[in-house]
Amino acid sequence: MERGCSTVSRIENKFREFGNVTDIPKSGRNRILDDEQKLDILLDIQDNPHKPTRQVAADNDVSKTSILRLLKKTKNTAHIKFI
Repeated sequence: MERGCSTVSRIENKFREFGNVTDIPKSGRNRILDDEQKLDILLDIQDNPHKPTRQVAADNDVSKTSILRLLKKTKNTAHIKFI
């Protein structure tokens, strides 16, 4: 397998600058939901699956985007029953 010169140069420069080639932390804001909040939101949705996302967001004091992101991430686990 052959690598391009620019790939090797970037890796070499990264090693010279940081002393390793692992991924450096990305910029941007961290996600705000912790595991407990996620569970509370999912339980709320399980209790009333027809509740609007805006209402779920307001009830849990998070943004609608956070709710949608959580639902998208957990869409394959919708069949799980919480006891």
